[in-house]
Amino acid sequence: MVTEETHLNTHLEKEGYRVLETDLGEYIIQLINEAPSHIVAPAMHKNFEQIRDIILGADYPDKDNVNEQMLTKIVRERMREDYKRADAGITGVNFAAADTGTLCLVENEGNGRYSSTVPRIHIAVMGLEKTIASFRQLPDLLQALTVSATGQKISTYVNMISSPRRPGEADGPDEVHLVILDNGRSDMLADPDLMKTLLCIRCGACMNHCPVYKHIGGHAYGTTIPGPIGKILMPQLLGLETAGHLAGASSLCGACGEVCPVKIPIPDILIRLRAKALQQRSRRHPVSSRFSGEAAAWKIWAMLNSSPRLYRIFRRMLGYMQGLPLARFPIIKEWCSQFQSSFSDTEKPFSEFIAMTTRNEISEVLIKQDRVYFSAGGQMYSAIIPEGYDNIGDYLNNAKVRYRYEAKDQGGLFLIILSSWLPVLLIIGVMLFFSRQLQNGSKIMGFGKFKIRNAPKTQNKITFNDVAGIDDAKEELKEIVEFLKSPQKFNDIGARIPTGILLTGSPGTGKTLLAKAVAGESDAGFFSISGSDFVEMFVGVGASRVRDLFSQARQNSPCIIFIDEIDAVGRQRGSGLGGGNDEREQTLNQLLVEMDGFNKNTGIIILASTNRPDVLDPALLRPGRFDRQVYVNKPDINGREKILQIHSKEVKLDSDVDLRKLATGTVGFTGADLANLINEAALLAGRKKRETVTNADFEEARDKILMGTERKTFIMKEKEREATSYHEAGHALISVLSKFLDPIHKVTIIPRGRSLGVTMFFPEHDTHHMSKGKILETLEMLMGGTRSGGNHL
Repeated sequence: MVTEETHLNTHLEKEGYRVLETDLGEYIIQLINEAPSHIVAPAMHKNFEQIRDIILGADYPDKDNVNEQMLTKIVRERMREDYKRADAGITGVNFAAADTGTLCLVENEGNGRYSSTVPRIHIAVMGLEKTIASFRQLPDLLQALTVSATGQKISTYVNMISSPRRPGEADGPDEVHLVILDNGRSDMLADPDLMKTLLCIRCGACMNHCPVYKHIGGHAYGTTIPGPIGKILMPQLLGLETAGHLAGASSLCGACGEVCPVKIPIPDILIRLRAKALQQRSRRHPVSSRFSGEAAAWKIWAMLNSSPRLYRIFRRMLGYMQGLPLARFPIIKEWCSQFQSSFSDTEKPFSEFIAMTTRNEISEVLIKQDRVYFSAGGQMYSAIIPEGYDNIGDYLNNAKVRYRYEAKDQGGLFLIILSSWLPVLLIIGVMLFFSRQLQNGSKIMGFGKFKIRNAPKTQNKITFNDVAGIDDAKEELKEIVEFLKSPQKFNDIGARIPTGILLTGSPGTGKTLLAKAVAGESDAGFFSISGSDFVEMFVGVGASRVRDLFSQARQNSPCIIFIDEIDAVGRQRGSGLGGGNDEREQTLNQLLVEMDGFNKNTGIIILASTNRPDVLDPALLRPGRFDRQVYVNKPDINGREKILQIHSKEVKLDSDVDLRKLATGTVGFTGADLANLINEAALLAGRKKRETVTNADFEEARDKILMGTERKTFIMKEKEREATSYHEAGHALISVLSKFLDPIHKVTIIPRGRSLGVTMFFPEHDTHHMSKGKILETLEMLMGGTRSGGNHL
């Protein structure tokens, strides 16, 4: 990047030298005279077709049949011939070890030795920050560079150069020259904060995670090094006057600083550079920069967005103001007219106005005080009426031009002053309104408040009768109901009810429904939240919401707190980025404290659900917090039949519907899947204008869920349809001859979803193990379809 920073290629070409890049990406953009769009992949903004046209040109024969391998071979052959005749090679340097004098060059293509080894003279160019103290530091730096740049553990090509070719060596240059570039780097080293910029190893990780770079691309920066590192490096190399604006092209999301392998605090340096750029502008324009409208606008904008509560209030107030008939007030009308008049009309002499009226170029005139306003040719004009000219109305009547008078302003000097100060008064009023609203909030302007999703006790009508198919889990939870109904019975004998119960199982098995049923059976309040509801971008908000949640729960005791997907907040501590104490860990710490601080008679039970209990923090699962884990299984055939009965209560079923048979054919379905099946069948019946849901509707709904929607517009050739038929017939034939496979339910070649045909099997009963014979016959069945279908293609 140093050669691009100094535009070395351009200068050499002006001196008459032919310059060729060895890096394929650099070679591509050199051919079209473009700047790199990425540090690691300079031509990543070009697709394969564009690159092929650049390299081969428009007249290359049979160009469309050239693939990636062929194109790479063509380029390498061209390079090989050119570099055999090269007089000198210029390379960059990734690292330079001071103790051994070794230059380290890292590449990923193998072309670098065209520059460092083949020519007689090798010139290495590097910034002074590439110097490292010891050769022993190289392994760690190489690993950090390659992992962050390409995802590899180490690059395929790492070149170590310590001297020119020695006597007896087969290759290598006769001369090796090293050029060390300063170009502002010494100034960075003098600043304790900005010197961290020089730690960059040019891996490109910050670019790969920057939302601004992803949206605008590398060329939008207009400098040699794009992306977040370019935004802090180029202003220091080129000067804040030239590139200081780059520091503002950032959302300050912090992703670049988190992924940087050498931990450069890029967001902090960006803020520092923004402040320095603003100070420079202030010194050049001290008055305008301090009192400019832009500065005031940004201060107001920052105030309105300083908290979510303030932003919501401002947006709501704007909605109210839009509906007010403000234009009827004289002050507002005067202010608007003055604002409109700030875009000054072109003033013409009154004689020109008379001449234009005579030529019929004016159709309508506004007379206001001592001026006339008129338009001609799409442009607004005005003219001053001379003193003593009182017959303007008579003149316009004779010229047959429409005109109207606007009444003179009333109110005099007071109205003028008041209208001029109206914007200031409005802003003061808005700020007073905000301050009153904020006085009613608390805890980070109310942002740390927990919002109840289900109101306690009155809104929960679900009981265990609404839950079916998971009887084992229901039995585990019935003693929780007993405790919430009569806690004294347990306290008298010294029993301690579990503080928390963790429900685990696949999605859709009914974990949330179970928690609601427990609350409904015990006539308790139900607080339903998600683990992600606790965590916000503001420090301390999550912990504040935990405290507020448990405070409300104690006020509504007895009650149940249900935390869905608790793994979002309860993951094992120390697993975050950098291993630090992040906001999520603070929230988890507060949750642990609240759970362990219950008294026996508080009447609060915590239920939580997750399908990843293995990632939860051990402190969360210890006795006294989540004492018990209940696994919610998928329902068996009897459970599925009961679930179908519950969900079909409100559905008009035809007499041919057999729920037991339907339960047999839905092995592996969860409660949510079965509810969806009934709803899909009802929708199909309604679409076909039937009064009841038939067995055919359930069959079609099940096929749609399992195999996808039927593709009626999909066109297949006769040969393809025949091959599909043989393929599915092969599956069916082998299964009929098999001993252990499930019975065939349906064979179809109607395309559904991503498949051209399907052979469906329905088990006669639930199975939990697969025998060796069934495994072998399954393989035979699969190969039978492949063999029979393949022979007819």
